[in-house]
Amino acid sequence: MSRKFSIKNTFSLTGIVLVSLSFIMFIYTISMFTARGNFSKFSVKISEICLVFWFPTLIIGVIIFIIAAVLKNYKNKKSSN
Repeated sequence: MSRKFSIKNTFSLTGIVLVSLSFIMFIYTISMFTARGNFSKFSVKISEICLVFWFPTLIIGVIIFIIAAVLKNYKNKKSSN
């Protein structure tokens, strides 16, 4: 049984995942800045990368989610006519 491929469902899922990932990245970055102690260089580098990329990830996720909503709305308008 094969599932029907839908670009709007793929965009919706991708947008939700990217927004969720950006929140996780932001929380990890904040927790690493407030933490005290000796951490591995890998953890420090990951927190720096998360700091740089959390906002662009959030913006891209929101844009992709908006595109999915527009596609869904366009299809609903087209089918109602």
